[in-house]
Amino acid sequence: MIEISTINIVRIAIISIMVLFYTAIPDSTLLNDKRNIQVSTLSSIVTISIGVLFIYLFGLRNYISTDSGDSFLYAYAYQHIETIVGPTFDDALKSREWAWATLLLFLYQHHIDVSGFFTIVSVLYMVPILYGCIKLGKSNSWILLLAFLLGITFMSNGMNGIRNGVACSIAFLGLLQITDHSKLKLSNFLSAVALCLIAHGIHGASVILIIPAFIVLFFIKSYKTALILWLSAIVLSLIFGNRIAFLVADFDASERALSYLQGGESESNMAKFAHSGFRLDFLLYSAIPIVVGYYISIVKKIHDRRYNILLFTYMLANAVWIIFIYAAYSNRFAMISWYLFPLTIIYPFISISQLGDFRIRLSKISIVGLFIFFFVL
Repeated sequence: MIEISTINIVRIAIISIMVLFYTAIPDSTLLNDKRNIQVSTLSSIVTISIGVLFIYLFGLRNYISTDSGDSFLYAYAYQHIETIVGPTFDDALKSREWAWATLLLFLYQHHIDVSGFFTIVSVLYMVPILYGCIKLGKSNSWILLLAFLLGITFMSNGMNGIRNGVACSIAFLGLLQITDHSKLKLSNFLSAVALCLIAHGIHGASVILIIPAFIVLFFIKSYKTALILWLSAIVLSLIFGNRIAFLVADFDASERALSYLQGGESESNMAKFAHSGFRLDFLLYSAIPIVVGYYISIVKKIHDRRYNILLFTYMLANAVWIIFIYAAYSNRFAMISWYLFPLTIIYPFISISQLGDFRIRLSKISIVGLFIFFFVL
């Protein structure tokens, strides 16, 4: 098994090499939107290779070491899944998080060992990320992957909050379906609904990402509207504080999400997020994609449907966390919206050509900024 410290060292090494390489590439090379098929293929190969490496590392991690976090708890739950949910698939399907229970029961009854279980879960987490990077980044897919690697949720979702990671990745896959064309097709919409239902069946709290996505799809068409909603969440939180959390707790869609509000979770990797109260540092961090969005939508007056859906979904999901910001362990809600954080910063600079030649320089500045946050947060 691979030690957690080794995985962290490998991650830092890969990120450092990628950042140095990216900043050294001439802007003119990256601005060439007509680069040949070989470059796009090479970018995809690099993206997939790095993704496969992390699948290997996550899957074969040492889940019984002292710094394994919740990996040991997930391993225990997997080994006792028949006792926890029942021995049949009917029992699993009756579970609130039916997709997760069914997956564990299926793997367990097919005699997959714990490392095999973690590997398959890592595939479910990483493949949507890799698909999204290649689909959105094309010849610059590895840059989007670098942004994901720099995200503060990447390791947590890959090794500790694995259920949250898989649910967010599958919801992200659904989100890509509704951003696929200038006009939404019924087949894409139905695919998105199906994927989001599966995501919810894996982790109930994923509704924090899912519901905003569909609200944005049908109702939120402008940056100003999304910004007003995000700022309104701050005002509501400042005025009402803890009363909001307790008021809606009974109506929460997930027992797991409810335990977040009540501080009933004990996941060790989230200890640094266990402080209740108005977290100005997290709020400022969350505002970075919103500032980028202001520059693109208001200053540059650029409308890109795919980017808007991704950004507005992030803003609404982040607003949910802000509303509950005073509740114990509420910063875990921020972690769900932060899944999209790296993408909403880097994607427009490498994909929206209307931003002009300076967009590549802005993407490099953003990558360096994320690199600094990587060591600070």
